Amino acid sequence: MFNTFLTNILNSYLGEVVEDLDVDNLGVGALNGDVLLIDLKLRPDALSFLELPIEVVHGSIGKLSLKIPWTSLSTSPVVVSVQDVYVVAAPLNHRPYKPEKDEKLDRTRKRRFLQKVEGISVIKKVATSQNSKEEKLKTELWETMVATFMNNIQLQIERVHVRYEDRESIPGLTVSAGFCLHSLVAETTNSKWKETQINGKAKTIYKLIRFNKFSVYWNSRDKVQVGGQGNTNWRLAMRDILETAIQGNNKDHAILIPLCGRMKIMMNRSVADGSPRLLFDYVLKDMKIQIGKPQYHAMMAVQSALKFLELSRMHRKYRPCYKVLERPKSWWKYAFNCIKVHFITPYTWPSIKQHRNSYRNLVSLWEKRIRVGKSSSLKLQIKEAESLLDATSVMLGREQAKIQAKKVVPNESPKTKNKLRSMVSGMLAERKSAWTSTTNITSKSVFGFLSATSIELQLLEICKAMGCSFENDETIKPKEYIEHVFNFSLHNCQIKLRSILKWSIINFNVCIETRPSAVAYTVAARTESINIETNFSGSRNEKTNILSSNNLLHSTDTGWPNVFKLVFDKNPLTSPTDFKLEVKMLPLQISYHEEVFSDLLDFFFLPQMDCLEVTWGFIFQGYKYGLQFSKFIQNCLTSRVLCDLNIDLQNPCIQVGQYGKTTANGSNLIVDCGRLKVESAMVTNDSSQVSSPEEIHEKMFDRFLFTFSGMQIVHLPSAVQWASVCEEPSSEYHLVPKTKMNLTLSTSIFQVQDFPAWKLDAFIKCAKLNLSDSKLSAIIDFLRDLPLPSRSKNMQKYSGKITCHWKMDKRWIIPNIGKLELLYLESQLAEQDQTQRKTDNTQMTDLPWLNPNPELNDTKSPESSANSIATDLDIKQYCRAIDLPGFEDNISPGNPMRAVIQICITDVGLVFDRASGESSKSYLYLQAKDFNFDIGLMEHGPAIQMAIHSVKLSDRQSRTVCGHDVDLISITGPNEVI
Repeated sequence: MFNTFLTNILNSYLGEVVEDLDVDNLGVGALNGDVLLIDLKLRPDALSFLELPIEVVHGSIGKLSLKIPWTSLSTSPVVVSVQDVYVVAAPLNHRPYKPEKDEKLDRTRKRRFLQKVEGISVIKKVATSQNSKEEKLKTELWETMVATFMNNIQLQIERVHVRYEDRESIPGLTVSAGFCLHSLVAETTNSKWKETQINGKAKTIYKLIRFNKFSVYWNSRDKVQVGGQGNTNWRLAMRDILETAIQGNNKDHAILIPLCGRMKIMMNRSVADGSPRLLFDYVLKDMKIQIGKPQYHAMMAVQSALKFLELSRMHRKYRPCYKVLERPKSWWKYAFNCIKVHFITPYTWPSIKQHRNSYRNLVSLWEKRIRVGKSSSLKLQIKEAESLLDATSVMLGREQAKIQAKKVVPNESPKTKNKLRSMVSGMLAERKSAWTSTTNITSKSVFGFLSATSIELQLLEICKAMGCSFENDETIKPKEYIEHVFNFSLHNCQIKLRSILKWSIINFNVCIETRPSAVAYTVAARTESINIETNFSGSRNEKTNILSSNNLLHSTDTGWPNVFKLVFDKNPLTSPTDFKLEVKMLPLQISYHEEVFSDLLDFFFLPQMDCLEVTWGFIFQGYKYGLQFSKFIQNCLTSRVLCDLNIDLQNPCIQVGQYGKTTANGSNLIVDCGRLKVESAMVTNDSSQVSSPEEIHEKMFDRFLFTFSGMQIVHLPSAVQWASVCEEPSSEYHLVPKTKMNLTLSTSIFQVQDFPAWKLDAFIKCAKLNLSDSKLSAIIDFLRDLPLPSRSKNMQKYSGKITCHWKMDKRWIIPNIGKLELLYLESQLAEQDQTQRKTDNTQMTDLPWLNPNPELNDTKSPESSANSIATDLDIKQYCRAIDLPGFEDNISPGNPMRAVIQICITDVGLVFDRASGESSKSYLYLQAKDFNFDIGLMEHGPAIQMAIHSVKLSDRQSRTVCGHDVDLISITGPNEVI
């Protein structure tokens, strides 16, 4: 009896990764609660969940032991101990194609891929639809079962080493990578996080997980090949590498220096006191990551090779084992077979007919499973049917079966129900019975769970034996109730690019809170300090800050300031909006260092890359992301989303030295990006009456206010410090004095043909450019002496280039569908089903005799009322209200206005200076006042108008009787002169 339960559990979890798992004969030890499994061999597809073209060459679990106190499950822990987990993986092309083995790998990969998609879909449905009592009870049931198991299970893991070896990606070299873990312990504690005895009746469960010496390594020129060794020697080699890694003796190949951390988990069975149901706190003190140039180049080569192998995986059965020059005829046959299999055979009538029959068979089997329930014979039939179809067809077949199963069958027996659904429904019907009674559940016989036939029922009975109880809480949780809290804290993080730079982050914290009752969540992140400095070695062993921050100098908040802070809320409690975003950042100082940027180019650009290829790559990527960004902006402008924005970014200050770095000899060019503030003003549901066009206009647009201030460009000689000039609005060293710009983006709250969807207003109070012969001469000298980053002088320092380069012609790539595409198809099918149901219901309710009171349904939504306001407003009155009288002649019913852009500059000036000794004096000043530039985007093209109120050219060397500048040219008037 115990063997049956343990066999189901072990087969469910270990059967996916362990090969030839024999748990049918667990022996007498299972009755006593002692289970010991030694030398478990892992399956070749144990790592298929990674979705990479790799397989397990060697893999074993040295020891797996279970200690289950059957007679005292509510007071004694279930101890799970795992020791010596060693895995060696390699790419699929390390061996020739084997039909039976490779087909099994493909089936497992497809099955786990579909499991991931189905799991994501279930999580989305649970997160968005928890309206019925059955769904809520099912969620609480599983959360309570997980909490009970977490309280009773103590986990101990020792010596884990997972290694990847690749001898194919880079010919002539063996690349190895992996991670090592010395130990991991999960134990039950008290509220002070000290180890304690298990209390089965405790309402709050505290779990502490500690891991010790976790490290990651990457060796681009490994001399040890573990995958090619025998059954005994490979374990010894893996253990030697593990001991070397956890002791920190492989510093040249280590990516992640061995670190230790702890995770605190608090789970509440009762939420009556308002405490979160789950609290997860993950703390890391010190984390050091380092990577060298050979490692990075090897990573890029392996990534390209794996991508090429993934694309050619479907053709491996036809790929010859010889080189092209040895047997070119075989490679021509290979090319022909690939084209025939993927572009000819699937479109023949026998293939189409076979695919249709397989698809219909799968749909009928899944529909039968949904209606009747699970069975072993039906499971085998479904597994065989799914092996004949691709992942897309399988997912479509499942969704079609779900839709057909919802339809009413005339002669369907009412007794055919799913066991788990029947269990949950029964729990709903008897909420006040023995499930939630105050009697002791553990008084039942421990062997009561043996009568259950499914894994879910067996787990439920085990939970009851452990002391699991379910509350009779039918009240609706308030919207402010926080159900899950996830905290992550990193005290000190260092990321090093060997011999180039070091990036330090201090006190980085992330907190995520969920409120499922309000379909809301909160994400908060902050960090106290960010610093990047050079990390040169040898004769260049100097420390220079590339990026630095001074929190205490620029912050006005109380307490220790944060250089960056972000808070994002969905459905916030403090404002009636859909989203709330708050971002604050203190100014950062960025210094240009030519040697660092040259080394970065040498580091990130692979040896086989040329300038033309990199340039076209940047252009293509920029164009692709630009299209995506433009679509995103277009969606934001055409669809209304209520959001509360409070963004305050003190933008960085960029300092460029004349000779490639900041020194006392040359001049410096300072580009201060100033400060950016973003605020939002949403239209509220105000029922007050409005009459004038101006008031109507105010009620029809949501506004986003952008304020740019403090932007300036300064060219300083070597004797002048930036700190003495940064606060001045203008000086003799300013090329562009401090400028302020206000930008207002208005989006319409509804979509009407006669009104623009959005409007952009830009206002600049003063824009000046100071030029002189001395400044122009100094800028020319600065640009002439400024060295630009280059790769040529550093490429010869690394002689061990990786010459392998995998290139693919994207025109002949057969794309593989991913999880996002499958989830999109699934959502489209679900929406189609819901739309069809709504259409059927609407056709019934639209009948006259079924709708006797049409006045009750004659309610106006806010959008309809807004549309009525818009139709009552004349378009000419609207144009006069927004001060665009020049556009009213272009607007017509066939040429409506889609958007408006307005740019207004109060004062535009160009100052010309002339050097006089050590100083410079201005002699000409060109000024234009009230410069307006308006663009109306119509249906059939843009309409542009520009106006200038006055233009003056003044001589600043001469003065009038009143002491003013002499106007050489003056064009003014009561209206616009241009």
